[in-house]
Amino acid sequence: MNIVRYLEDLPVLTRPVVTIGNFDGIHMGHQRLLRWVMAKPFPHVVISFDRPTGFWLGRPEYRGEILPLETKWRIFASFGFDYAVRLSFQEIQAFSALEFLLQILHRMKYPLLVVGEDFHFGRDRTGNVSLLREWQKKYSFDLKVFPFVKQGKMVVSSTAVRHAVAKGDMEKARKLLGRAFVYQGEVMEGDKIGRKIGFPTVNIRLGGQVLPAEGVYATWTLTEDGWHPSMSYVGYRPTVEGKDLRMESHILAPVGQLGKTVACAFVKKIREEKTFHNLEELQKALYNDRVKVLWTLRRWNLKKTMNGLEDRRLWL
Repeated sequence: MNIVRYLEDLPVLTRPVVTIGNFDGIHMGHQRLLRWVMAKPFPHVVISFDRPTGFWLGRPEYRGEILPLETKWRIFASFGFDYAVRLSFQEIQAFSALEFLLQILHRMKYPLLVVGEDFHFGRDRTGNVSLLREWQKKYSFDLKVFPFVKQGKMVVSSTAVRHAVAKGDMEKARKLLGRAFVYQGEVMEGDKIGRKIGFPTVNIRLGGQVLPAEGVYATWTLTEDGWHPSMSYVGYRPTVEGKDLRMESHILAPVGQLGKTVACAFVKKIREEKTFHNLEELQKALYNDRVKVLWTLRRWNLKKTMNGLEDRRLWL
C-alpha cells in the first residue's frame, strides 16, 4: 500500500473506489464498509486523518484514540488498499465542503465515493451525504452511502466504543470492535512493589488512547516474542498510597524478550480497584484474581479475542 500525505501526490486514477472517514477504531461498521470496498475490482483508495477530528476539535465525547496511531494504517494495508491518503486535519480544516470534494476529484476520473451515512466534511462540517447526492451528476462521481451497522440494538460507533472502554465494559467494546480493545505503550520503570509479593508487572506508559476504567482485567499482552496471557491493572494503587494513574500488566507465562513497547488486549474486567489494609491482603486478592483471569482466558483464547488481527506487526 502506498501512503501519501497530500491528495496531489496521488496518480490520476480512473474509476477508483474511494472511501473517506475517520475510521477511528476500525470497528465492526468500518470493517463491513472496507470489505465492501475491497470487493470492487478497481483501484482502491482510503482517505483518512492523521488523528481523529475529535482530537483537534475538543469534542466532549472524545476520550482518546481507540487504536494506536500507526495501527490504523497497518490495518488498511492488511485489507489490501492500493493507496492511503493520510491527511492532516489542521491543514484542511479551513476548506469548504466543495473545496474539499474538488481536491479529491482533481486526481480521479469518475470515482465511486463510499461513505457512512453520518459522514460530514468541510469547514464547520457543512458537507454531508445529502450534498454529495446533489453534486453527483454535476461533478461526475458515483456515490455509495453505507448505513449504520448494529450489534443487537446497539448502533456501532467510535463514540460507543470509547464509552464502553472508559466504563470498563470490555465485553461491549469487543462486540462493537469485533475484537478486543488494545492499548499500546512504551515500557517504563516501575516501583517494583509487585515483584516483592510475587506479582512482577510490566509498567506501561500512558499515551493518547482512551483509558479503561480503574480495575483489574483479564488481558493478553503482546511483547517482542508474541502474545502472553496476563492480568492487567489500571488505577492509582491506593494500597501503597500511589498518586498517579498507572497501567501495569502481570504476564502469566515466561517472556523471552520484552521489548521497548508492549500492547495489552483487554478481554474482561475482573474486579474494581480496591484499597487493601496491607501488601499481604493485596497478595491474597491477586491470587484470587489470577484464578479468575486464567478461567476467562481459557474461554477467550487469543484467536477468539483478536478475531484475525493478532499479527504482531499490526500493533508493535
